[in-house]
Amino acid sequence: MGVFGVVGYAVRTRRSELGVRLALGATTARLERDIFRQALPIGIVSIGVGLAFGGFIGRAADKVLYGVAAVDPVSMLGAAGAMAVISVLAMYLPVRRVRGIDPIEAIRAE
Repeated sequence: MGVFGVVGYAVRTRRSELGVRLALGATTARLERDIFRQALPIGIVSIGVGLAFGGFIGRAADKVLYGVAAVDPVSMLGAAGAMAVISVLAMYLPVRRVRGIDPIEAIRAE
């Protein structure tokens, strides 16, 4: 939800700028790539923080776990992979809104 909210807010606040860029000849695919490239570090950092926090919680819960390693590499990598897919989807949905920007309305708003 955090990645979705941050990227959605960035697209919403830059709507007029993106419309002007569209009016000047930029393609929607180019604008989508630019926004996605700017949002990608947010997803990477969130996955890293999640892995670190998961490892910390796993070690703290080691005494109550039975028959499972405190930090299972397969589970951690599976969770990181799932979060990567979810992060990309959370970035893609707001970035897709660029297609709905009308350059004429953006210029009028300026």
